[in-house]
Amino acid sequence: MALPSRLSLWTHQPTCLRDVMSGFEPDMVAVYKTLVSEFSVFDRWFASVPSSTQPNRLFVHSGTSAGATSNIPALLVKGYPQRTIFENLDDARISWGIYYQNIPATLFYRNLRKLKYITKFHPYGTSFKTHAKQGKLPGYAVLEQRYMDMKIVPANDDHPSHDVYQGQMFVKEVYETLRASPQWNETLLVITYDEHGGFYDHVATPVSGVPSPDGIVGPEPFLFKFDRLGVRVPTIVVSPWIEKGTASPSRLSAKYANLIHTAFDTKREQKLWGKWVQVLLRHRLVAAKKVHIVERLSGKFEDFCSVAEKAFACKRL
Repeated sequence: MALPSRLSLWTHQPTCLRDVMSGFEPDMVAVYKTLVSEFSVFDRWFASVPSSTQPNRLFVHSGTSAGATSNIPALLVKGYPQRTIFENLDDARISWGIYYQNIPATLFYRNLRKLKYITKFHPYGTSFKTHAKQGKLPGYAVLEQRYMDMKIVPANDDHPSHDVYQGQMFVKEVYETLRASPQWNETLLVITYDEHGGFYDHVATPVSGVPSPDGIVGPEPFLFKFDRLGVRVPTIVVSPWIEKGTASPSRLSAKYANLIHTAFDTKREQKLWGKWVQVLLRHRLVAAKKVHIVERLSGKFEDFCSVAEKAFACKRL
């Protein structure tokens, strides 16, 4: 029997087309549904690179992928050399910590492998709840998912084909732990993804006016200049100070959204970070529109700044 042409194959499998343009119904991700209704969601948070997992993860804490445009195991083993927000936090004497499950992907930053940082890494299962209960969470905490999928301890990172239910239970546990912590009133929880994981979005990705973070060009054959962004990714922010059920409108959205730029405002960074501000805040971050989460805060703004200004650069509005 002759094989059908590619076109007819797609024609005879309409479910494939539906899969490309579909997503999870709200009730299938009930934890997100609840958090979005109670707190705030960003509607213009784009992946830093129109690429895969690791380049986007490298951007999260350093503002650059150091030229990486794909997942290359040999380079990940070697480690990427760029300075990260963690060194800046150290210089500013602001506490930080990484809570990992089976492997800490943040070790793909070469500098974090130094022996002096060993006390910054904590097993999530035995440390996170204890630190939260005791009010001893650091000023900047990174919670890593369980990336490896095993029968006894399934992955909870939402990566295909991992069970999304496990990811929802992880987020629920984190939220409830923080909510019960004495540090809750000075906490901002940011839930985001490295990249989109799909092939469709009705919102176009920014393809012009995106500055390169450091002038590094990606490898051949594409020689990518890091002058465009990826597809939107889900991002939820949770805090007792955030107005209920809000979405960041376009005027507040991050054209070049990035986690470290959301947390820190460049004007205050000059004072907070000193000489390192331009090292960490690369061209793309400096050019980014500010994502003033505080514009969505309810209650007394001065009170929020007083408890958060060491971790987040509040700007007087």
